[in-house]
Amino acid sequence: MDHVASILLRINAAHAEVRRVKGKTTGRPTVGICPPAATAHALRIIGEVSWRAGAYELTVRTG
Repeated sequence: MDHVASILLRINAAHAEVRRVKGKTTGRPTVGICPPAATAHALRIIGEVSWRAGAYELTVRTG
């Protein structure tokens, strides 16, 4: 549960950052994620955050 709380805290921070910069950024974002964390759920969250930020093209890289 400690790991889940930490992950949720980071997701909430990412959402807050998106709200802060929404409409102020341009470009094509790239997100890096380690392979074990690249679950369907994590990728959905990344896509949702990107969409809310107004990014229509997103690159996700694993490594």
